[in-house]
Amino acid sequence: MKSLFCILAIVLCSSVVFGQKETDKNTDKITDKQISKLPQVKSSKPPIEMQKALKIMEKFIKKQKINTSNYYLARVNMIQYGAKNDQKPAWYFRWVNVDGSLGNYIEIAVFMDGRAERMPSM
Repeated sequence: MKSLFCILAIVLCSSVVFGQKETDKNTDKITDKQISKLPQVKSSKPPIEMQKALKIMEKFIKKQKINTSNYYLARVNMIQYGAKNDQKPAWYFRWVNVDGSLGNYIEIAVFMDGRAERMPSM
């Protein structure tokens, strides 16, 4: 009885394996023609590099007398800031409080014209 069950299981499994259709091997390849049709991303060096933006942000913090003693710099990103039809590139700096409480952070944007601005937070 066990041998009959084993033979039946082998026959059923082999029919599944051999019943699969062979896939077309060329479907995984990307052609040069397909690559040339992809949209081009325009990328260029920002007018103000992150290191310079960091210095601008530090001067802004001193000038505005923002207390960062209980905060640490957690994130730096390049963002598009503003309304959808009037977005400007900016460096985004986020300072998070060491206690980790939600809404207790400082956000500062440094724009490509050298202007720094504190972003509203909770």
